[in-house]
Amino acid sequence: NLIREGAARDRQTEDDFIKKIEADFADIDDRIDINGEQIARDIVEMIALIEDDQKAAAKDLSTRISNSTKTVLTVFILTLLIAIFLFILITRSITGPINQVIKETNRIIRNIQDGELETRGNAEQFNGIWRDLVLGINHLIEAFVSPISMTAEYIDQIAKGSLPDKITDDYRGDFNQVKRNLNMLIDAMAEITRLAEEMAGGNLILEVRERSEQDILMRSLNLMIGRLNDVV
Repeated sequence: NLIREGAARDRQTEDDFIKKIEADFADIDDRIDINGEQIARDIVEMIALIEDDQKAAAKDLSTRISNSTKTVLTVFILTLLIAIFLFILITRSITGPINQVIKETNRIIRNIQDGELETRGNAEQFNGIWRDLVLGINHLIEAFVSPISMTAEYIDQIAKGSLPDKITDDYRGDFNQVKRNLNMLIDAMAEITRLAEEMAGGNLILEVRERSEQDILMRSLNLMIGRLNDVV
């Protein structure tokens, strides 16, 4: 009996322990259900808050981008307007002097073509590079007119019977060739003058050298001296 009673007590204790464990698990399961629902609600609320924050951030970013785009567009338009304004000012500041220089150049060309070799450009009415340009045109004219005027002066003196001194000024290129030819003409006129003076003094024994096959003047002097010698 004692053994049966002990075994019955052990079974009762085991059953009570199992029931206790089952009750504890049931309690835990109930708590999990309750807390799980709360956690789910918290998660849903947190997701909603995140979505709201994302929407607000996206809206703010869109607003900033829009404002930034407007600012950039405004700056671009203002810069373009300033550039156009400066271009107009620069164009006017360039085309004005260019037209004046063209007008002045045309005046110089007309006067030079009409034989007014003393014509020069009025550089004082221009500034900067335009003044330098007109001065350059004047120097160019001077480079041509100076030897031309010198040649005209010497030919005028020779044509009037005056024998000028030889040219000693320095010239370059073709102008230097003109200078050499004039000096040769002066030498020839001086030689002819000397021969004429010798002949006038009665010296008929003269050596007249022809300067070229086309030297008709010296050839004629030789014939004259020969005939005078025949007469004498």
